[in-house]
Amino acid sequence: MGRPSLAEERIATILAATGRSIARNGVNGTTLEKVAAESGMSRSHIRHYVGNRADLIALFRTRILQRYAPPSLADAEVTGISATEYALNFLFDHEVDLDEYAGYSPLSVEPLLVGGPAASACLPDAGA
Repeated sequence: MGRPSLAEERIATILAATGRSIARNGVNGTTLEKVAAESGMSRSHIRHYVGNRADLIALFRTRILQRYAPPSLADAEVTGISATEYALNFLFDHEVDLDEYAGYSPLSVEPLLVGGPAASACLPDAGA
């Protein structure tokens, strides 16, 4: 019997590190090397699990959009609860570690979502 795959766990670690790198360096300043350092993995591990930088940014963007996509109220029927209760559960029944991104503007991911200005302009002054 082979070892269990760690791919999902590694990808989750890489995407979390990508988010932190984008918050610190902006989208344009995020490199495979910075994500590798942030995740504690080698650059070759990053490439193995997610591909090149463009693949990494695309995967991160997809995960962000999936995470914050509005709920389908059709799913409320399947779960047997009201659409209102389903929407409220979607909005408020999850834990977010705000400390992980303390000091960073939520606008730092804007370029990923809408192609806005450089994210680094939204970051706090490094000397502060």
